[in-house]
This record gives sequence, structure tokens and C-alpha cells, in this order.
Amino acid sequence: MTDTPLKLQIHSIDDIAVLSALWQDALINAQDIQFDETAKEVVIIADRYRWEVAETTQERVLTGLRIGGVSAVQHQNLVKDEAQTSFYNLLHIAYENTTDGAQYAIFTFSGDAALRLTLDHIVMAAADIAPPRPAIATPHHEADEDGKR
Repeated sequence: MTDTPLKLQIHSIDDIAVLSALWQDALINAQDIQFDETAKEVVIIADRYRWEVAETTQERVLTGLRIGGVSAVQHQNLVKDEAQTSFYNLLHIAYENTTDGAQYAIFTFSGDAALRLTLDHIVMAAADIAPPRPAIATPHHEADEDGKR
């Protein structure tokens, strides 16, 4: 479909849904999730499956995501051990706005792992940071009752 590197600005709930679709099945090393409390920023480096070209070729690409306005980070079952490389398969990125006005970006991974970022506002930027390369395997998802994967 395109050889153009991904470059997105995310400022809305709809934008997060697009990011989630493009980042589904991204492989993320727990060491590549960094929170800078002073800057209120999270940076994530992922090995992203290029869904946007999947009909013609199977590729992965290194992609960076910067999330601003982060006031807190919580995680479940994400192991950040320098002696052990732990990769997590991203299933979904969701946005949650609670009745008390709190905003969250929730990254759900296979293996019951998750990352929840408390947001002051939605401001994210994603960009491919290396050339694409052939994927070793193609992720496969069963279609749901609406035919979506």
C-alpha cells in the first residue's frame, strides 16, 4: 500500500483507535518503556507489524511513540529486568475517561500484562524510526462476529 514511514499526531480518542490498529501485534521490550517524571512523558520503542501493507507484504519496523502529559504510570505483569529480555505482544490501546474526570491510556498485552498511563490530556506522536524489514511471522487473529480482526 505504501512505503511511506508512519508519522502520526494523536490528539483525540479517534486518533488513539487508529494508533491501536496500527500498533496491534507490536513487540515491545519492557526495557524500551521509559517514563520521564520531570518531563511528564513516556517513550516506547516497538517492533511494529506493518498492518497498512499486510495485503501485499509482511513487514516489521521499529517505531517510536512519545506520550506527553503523563502524570502517573501503573503496570501489571511487565518485568523490567536488565538480566532478562522480556518482550510483550501488544493487543490493544484504549482510552478511558472516568466519571471523576481522570483520563487513561491503557496498553493491553498478551499474557495478562498491561500498562496504564494517567493523562493530563491526549498528546502523542508516533513515527517509524528505521526502514521496514521482512517479518518472520504474520500475526493471525480470528474474525469476530462482525468480521473484524
